[in-house]
Amino acid sequence: MNESEVLKEFNLDYCTFKLMSNGIVISEFTPDIHLELSHIKEMLAIGNKIYEIIHKKYAVCTIIPEGLTATKEAREFGTTKEANQCIKASAIIVNSLPHRIIGNFIVKVQKSIVPHKIFNSKEDAFAWLSSIA
Repeated sequence: MNESEVLKEFNLDYCTFKLMSNGIVISEFTPDIHLELSHIKEMLAIGNKIYEIIHKKYAVCTIIPEGLTATKEAREFGTTKEANQCIKASAIIVNSLPHRIIGNFIVKVQKSIVPHKIFNSKEDAFAWLSSIA
């Protein structure tokens, strides 16, 4: 993984966002969180703040912990143009088979407007995002 320093950090009760010096944003959820549409919209507001800081679309690496669940509305909104307006590409790191299956379904069936890819490791995710960012 590219060594990079944190330029800015944003914290919500259920997720931390780190804007890294390499231009990648890391979002990491707390374990056992159930995401609702209101959470996704709150995260979108953080994404808009990051965009205002760097003035360009960014690549995001999302780390999915054990126990994360989301409502159908939250999952569907997450693939919309509005939810991805500031994102150039999205790498999703999963550590469980159920999350990989759900992630692949969302990527392949719900068809986000930005490139999404599922990974098992930060190193692979960062390598892919760095080739795009």
